[in-house]
Amino acid sequence: MGANIDVLVVGAGPTGIILANELLRRGVSVRWVDARSNPLGTTRAFTVHARTFEMFEQIGIAHRFMELNAVSPGNRFHIAGLDMLAEEMPVLDFRKIEGTKYNFYGKVNQQHIEQLLRSHVEAQHNFSPEWDISCKSLNQDENGITVELKHGDGSKEFITPTYVIGADGVHSTVRNFAGLSMEGNAYADGASGDDDYFTMSMMDVPIDGYVGDDSWINYHFSASDWMLITKLPDGNHRVYISGGLEKEMLATDDHASVFQKGLDMFVPGARLRHSQQATTWKIYKKIANDYSTGNIFLSGDACHVRSPAGGQGANCCMMDAYNLGWKLASVVNGYSPDSILKTYGEERKPVAQLVQGYAEEMHNVLFDHSRPLEDRVKDTQDTEWHDRCVYGISGISHNYRDTVWIPDGMAELKGGPKPGERAPNVLLSDLPLFHIHDIFHHARATLLLMPRDTNEIDAAKTLMANISRDYHHSVKPVIISSERIDGISSDSCYVNDKDALREWYGEDAESRMFLVRPDMFVGFAGAMNETQALDAYLSHWFNKTGADHTSRPSQSAVSISTHAVIDGSDVNASA
Repeated sequence: MGANIDVLVVGAGPTGIILANELLRRGVSVRWVDARSNPLGTTRAFTVHARTFEMFEQIGIAHRFMELNAVSPGNRFHIAGLDMLAEEMPVLDFRKIEGTKYNFYGKVNQQHIEQLLRSHVEAQHNFSPEWDISCKSLNQDENGITVELKHGDGSKEFITPTYVIGADGVHSTVRNFAGLSMEGNAYADGASGDDDYFTMSMMDVPIDGYVGDDSWINYHFSASDWMLITKLPDGNHRVYISGGLEKEMLATDDHASVFQKGLDMFVPGARLRHSQQATTWKIYKKIANDYSTGNIFLSGDACHVRSPAGGQGANCCMMDAYNLGWKLASVVNGYSPDSILKTYGEERKPVAQLVQGYAEEMHNVLFDHSRPLEDRVKDTQDTEWHDRCVYGISGISHNYRDTVWIPDGMAELKGGPKPGERAPNVLLSDLPLFHIHDIFHHARATLLLMPRDTNEIDAAKTLMANISRDYHHSVKPVIISSERIDGISSDSCYVNDKDALREWYGEDAESRMFLVRPDMFVGFAGAMNETQALDAYLSHWFNKTGADHTSRPSQSAVSISTHAVIDGSDVNASA
């Protein structure tokens, strides 16, 4: 039987990579496997949204994505068959998003996303996934979890991780072995007027003579057909088709001719530079009933799938991992009670439903060919439609307000982020350039203290000392002030000389405190004098330093025992 490890992560796509990173950066011992023989070599998803860029910045890799990314203003709709001027055509303009540095629609090939993330994990943690290893059985009982792994050479091994995370996609073996289920169905294809399943096809290919603005994600559609065209960072154009074109594509092996027909229909004069086979897939909308059972968790496409409209899929999956990773690490390390793990599904399932709703809203405009074209376009003229879509699709408006725990008796602050909402990013100083999100570049929660006067500054100093004593492993307390404070180091006191803090964190922000979780959501928001409520919140989420608990601190990832298989025989080896 293989040596014990803290967490087995099954799947090395974007979800699995973020999970591995979040666990490893907090010292958790990890086994990370994928059934594929090698990493993804072709592109699928190509969209990175604002909230995901903020996560990348927090883990220290956003700058590399900006180097690979093609910045897009958003989505532009080109509607054939209606008497509309070009300037009247609907757009989703992500440049109008406020409170983030990443107010755009990022275009990055998925294989580059994964490669960059894997490189980051290897550079930071000397760790990489094990390929060609599949999960053949999984059993959980009162004695724990036993997993049978099968190697590409046919050999087998058994390991006993404390936790297992299924990040292995829509056909998740972990989900099936754990007895968890997904509910939903495939989209019907409105183009044919029957119950045929909705499919979509894509091709990455150079296009000559395309006169559209390549920076936008261009949606071309008519009453019965749809085509997406945009230029990717590698020089190819990403082209999707659906509707009547898709029906023709499914009936022929000459895929390029159908894609060319779509170009002729929507953008005359544009030509595919060469012939290429397309990738086709069926579109589902499903969400798992439960995200966990015992010590087995699902993350990413293993627990939700949705229409690709808006390009939200991979982003939502990585944010699942971002939520689960810090919580699981905190429990494994003994810094938090087991009870916080139930908040993973409580928080992320409603977000998956929300994402599915945004995708459906876009899907019904773009792909529901059973609806009159005028009705579909009318949806986009709703005065609230634009902001609802750009803030939702970007992830900026996602929140846990309905599920977050708030101590009894707290008065709700006027203005500023509420518990369960994302902590907005604001500029604190431009000499040097410094944003509030820069304070969060570490693996703990952050307690932002904003004292108003000398008395509150003294109280903040005392509170900082108490927090550092009682929650050193879990919380970093800092002060934001209009000037440096004697006795507080520059790593714990940040100067704000801009007005944005008042705008985004409340007019009386000088007398407030916010506990920002490691995933940059506000957990606690209160006045500076509500220290008892803060203590109740911290006690709910974290164990005090030195407190008696059943969890053990994990071994360093580089010193864990690993399990070797030689000629089909089990051999324990020390890494």
